[in-house]
Amino acid sequence: MKDVSITELEAAINYYRNHSPTDEQVPILCREARVLADAYAMLIIRKKDGIQLSELNDSQKMVLEDYFAKTKPQ
Repeated sequence: MKDVSITELEAAINYYRNHSPTDEQVPILCREARVLADAYAMLIIRKKDGIQLSELNDSQKMVLEDYFAKTKPQ
């Protein structure tokens, strides 16, 4: 897996939000979106447009690998 852009992180979060919507009464992100939210927030805070894989934890890497496997053409 390559380094990840902020656009790819946002797309992954939105993918999981759309595939695991929350109850409107309790607006909580699904597990996959929550896993990626910290990395996304860090990019915003640092005003960066991408993140190196070495900066991601194992859970974040696993969710992104799953996202890319489900959405990227083979």
